[in-house]
Amino acid sequence: MDFEIQSQYISDEQQDKQNEMVKKAIESDKKVVINSAPTGFGKTHIQLALGKNNPSFLFTPTTKVTFEFLKAHQLQQEENHSALDIGFIIGKGQRDPVMCPLLELDKNRNGFKGISH
Repeated sequence: MDFEIQSQYISDEQQDKQNEMVKKAIESDKKVVINSAPTGFGKTHIQLALGKNNPSFLFTPTTKVTFEFLKAHQLQQEENHSALDIGFIIGKGQRDPVMCPLLELDKNRNGFKGISH
């Protein structure tokens, strides 16, 4: 895989988690991907791996900033709808990160909805 993260400085287990996030983001075929994970998770490695395959990539350092962006985008969508397709990946904790599902366009509300996990 062109996007596979391989580093002698990251444990095999952590690399597997990062590569799973990268794979899901690429498979989603979104034009914009928002990456949010805790300090030390390896967001930079994920960003670099995605950059090889996805030229449009938004990187945010904290979950709070990520959700503030999403709320602002949803408000904008209500006022002036656009077809911007946003993908969302969140690593929750280093021990056992949980993938946040990619957002889907809610055609009834002209905005984005999350899928509960």
